[in-house]
Amino acid sequence: MEGTDRYFGWSLMFPKTPDTHRSLGYFEMRKHWEQSMAFELNGTDVKFTTRLPYAVRWAAKGVFTPGRWHDFVVHVLWSSDPAKGFVEVWFDGKQVVKRTATATLKDENPAFFQVGIFRDTSETPEAIFLDHVTEASTLAEVTPPRLAKAPKSGKKKLE
Repeated sequence: MEGTDRYFGWSLMFPKTPDTHRSLGYFEMRKHWEQSMAFELNGTDVKFTTRLPYAVRWAAKGVFTPGRWHDFVVHVLWSSDPAKGFVEVWFDGKQVVKRTATATLKDENPAFFQVGIFRDTSETPEAIFLDHVTEASTLAEVTPPRLAKAPKSGKKKLE
């Protein structure tokens, strides 16, 4: 809703590189059923856009590795006023969109978040793994915990 300040975080992994364009997650406005922001995947390229009006806020080639977990965080101040609303984005722990003023709502209708595989209809089965899908009021609450790597000696214990 207007004036709400929230963080959204999630982790996802594709076992294989998708062969065509996918939406990985987006924020949609009730009653209009229009997206206000979206993350898109094309092969291994990732893009984040805002839609009020449309603007590419971040695009990176070759950063999405199949078989590896990737972490996404979005900080949003919800507002239909572009002077008040803003977004910030982190990908794999690195901030890729600094605080950027933009409208994040079209009007008084609230937005909601959808995460998963959004693609054209296909007969080909596809898998996606999701974890740590969280909405909260701080960056720390939505950032997935980092697991230490196992030592090269083959020990199972985490450092």
